[in-house]
Amino acid sequence: MRTNKTFLSAITAILFMVFINTINAQTNNLQAASGGEYIFNEQNLPCLTEDQRAEIVRLNNESIMKLKAEGKLTDNPNKAASSQFGFPVKAASSLLDFGFYGISNFIDQDPNFPDQLLDYMGGQRTYDLENGYNHKGTDIFTWPFGWYKMDNDEVEIISVADGVIINKFDGNFDRNCGFGNGNWNAVYVRHTNDEVVWYGHMKSGSLTSKGIGDTVSAGEYLGIIGSSGSSTGPHLHLEVYDSFNQLIDPWFGTSNPTITSSWWAEQKPYYDSKINKVATHSAFPVFPACPETEIVNFKDEFGRGDTVFLVTYYQDQLKNQNSDYTVTTPENTNLWQWNHSMDDDHYAAAWWGWYVILPANASLGEWKFNVFYENTSYTHNFTVTDSPTGVADNENIVTEFSLEQNYPNPFNPSTTIKYSIPVSSFVTLKVYDLLGKVVASLVNESKAAGNYKINFDAKSLSSGIYFYKIEAGNFNAQRKLVLLK
Repeated sequence: MRTNKTFLSAITAILFMVFINTINAQTNNLQAASGGEYIFNEQNLPCLTEDQRAEIVRLNNESIMKLKAEGKLTDNPNKAASSQFGFPVKAASSLLDFGFYGISNFIDQDPNFPDQLLDYMGGQRTYDLENGYNHKGTDIFTWPFGWYKMDNDEVEIISVADGVIINKFDGNFDRNCGFGNGNWNAVYVRHTNDEVVWYGHMKSGSLTSKGIGDTVSAGEYLGIIGSSGSSTGPHLHLEVYDSFNQLIDPWFGTSNPTITSSWWAEQKPYYDSKINKVATHSAFPVFPACPETEIVNFKDEFGRGDTVFLVTYYQDQLKNQNSDYTVTTPENTNLWQWNHSMDDDHYAAAWWGWYVILPANASLGEWKFNVFYENTSYTHNFTVTDSPTGVADNENIVTEFSLEQNYPNPFNPSTTIKYSIPVSSFVTLKVYDLLGKVVASLVNESKAAGNYKINFDAKSLSSGIYFYKIEAGNFNAQRKLVLLK
């Protein structure tokens, strides 16, 4: 369990140009950067008290007995056979990032304490406490922007195998920032091989509509990652028990005595180094104190002479792993090119960003921000235009907040949405489906007073009725749009 805290933010940005190995090609207007390690659960707080854990076991056992009596559960005589687990989280359909999580802690295999740490691979990616607690599960946190992802239902918890729901608890507060904050929201699933998996810290109100005794399939939706119970930021705490109610570490490694082969269908590497997101921003992101939502400052359309903030978000970044960065014009010219690595051994999550000032004669059209890291290329496109959408038209004085009906409507596949704000405000503009799920986030940044227009491209969505909603200060409004293909 890890806290949504970072040593580094846009406000407390550090210069790390000393880490840049070389800067090639044109370097004018390439500015010093911000970023660093993002530390989740620096406090190392337990997800459950021992009393809570004992109560969960008692209630689960009672439910199992009841479901057996109702014929909804049967004992499997082949108890030695384990399931082959799928991974317990996935991106919602609205999330298009390359990755969306990190792992902060595994089970502590060393029964001694304190500071006697041993994870399944012989490392120390776990924790224990002076009171004798040794971490009992796998903690998977959302990254980057865990609170933003939670607010927008962007990362789903899914069942790792076929099974039956034996218990579920919902309605508990889900924006906690410490230990002893009551019960969590959770789903408990018993597999056909009699194993029981705990999925904890879910977002309130997000749990599957299925009830106790209903079956679920491998990969089926169970809920949204949240921060309910004893938690210091949005994450999933996963615990696995075998048919004899013994704690199992599903990760196969040299220091895991609980299994002889991996319980994962495809076990991920111990260090799963990759880039989760490459983005352009109007300013560096801000990571406020828990439980405030991050200020993401996403921006993909710029004008000539604008400042573009270029940020890359890493998972399991290791010492001396090189990243090659390029910013490419529509003519396929690398206008900026540089590289970077870090000197620390390991960051479970990190972000690094630079900013550039576009030339006054910058080419109009689609630009590319590319990062080549660990033999993989990651690209984010942004646009330079002489009349960028989303930019204020201040020729007319704005006297009130408004959200206009999109035009055309119905539409296929794109439409224009206009809104006005009379004072500088932090604006969010999102599109929802009929189930209330966010399918597009169009604006999420501070805006000066003015009239704005946004082009919404729905080519990836199915025909149907959608709603778009704006929030700016105390103003909020919603309108319906119809996509006909």
